[in-house]
Amino acid sequence: MNSIDKGVLNKLSGKLKKILQAELRAGNTVAKASEGDWPEEGSVFVMLDKPFRTPIQRNSPGIAFTNVNDPHYWKAEYHDKAAKQILACGFGGRPNFFEL
Repeated sequence: MNSIDKGVLNKLSGKLKKILQAELRAGNTVAKASEGDWPEEGSVFVMLDKPFRTPIQRNSPGIAFTNVNDPHYWKAEYHDKAAKQILACGFGGRPNFFEL
């Protein structure tokens, strides 16, 4: 079992942090949290275990949503380009919209 650095999670921008908190309340879990030079210097990357369980926010100013859907990478992501942060979700099961 991986230990998640909560300090990295706390560095998420307000918009991404709100999405992360909603996902955690919906039963998703953090698989990975890292800070470093990918995709660029000073980036923060957080990966959730399962697909996003909360309604997708496509019109959030400053946040781009992409349905990556590539098993080599991840299912989908929110990207705050200004803050150099990505909140992604894995394929680990199907979202349970009945629990929302």
